[in-house]
Amino acid sequence: MKKYQIRFFFEYGGGCLWGVDERTKEKFGYYINPEDLPLSKETIDLINELEIKYQTSLDWEYPPNPSPWSKQEIILFKTNLETLIMKIKNELIEEFEVHNELNFEGIFGEDINFT
Repeated sequence: MKKYQIRFFFEYGGGCLWGVDERTKEKFGYYINPEDLPLSKETIDLINELEIKYQTSLDWEYPPNPSPWSKQEIILFKTNLETLIMKIKNELIEEFEVHNELNFEGIFGEDINFT
């Protein structure tokens, strides 16, 4: 059977899991609540933690400004993010294809690469 298709990227004011195709959107919606997926509590907690943290990466008073995060915050977020992506892909491997669409160059600068 065809796997459900999920896009993974963070959105300001939103989540990080998004339906790709009509089949996935019909079952889960465009925004996908992590609790509707067969994910461990540990993974769901990490998603929620990083979604909240991501919202602080923007200068909300003047969004064109560089991120207010320190280099250490960026590195820690990147490390946690790499762990999260691996956990999501491993836990959903049977029924889902997860497309990593993260692109943080505009926020953190060109020297930060997210895989």
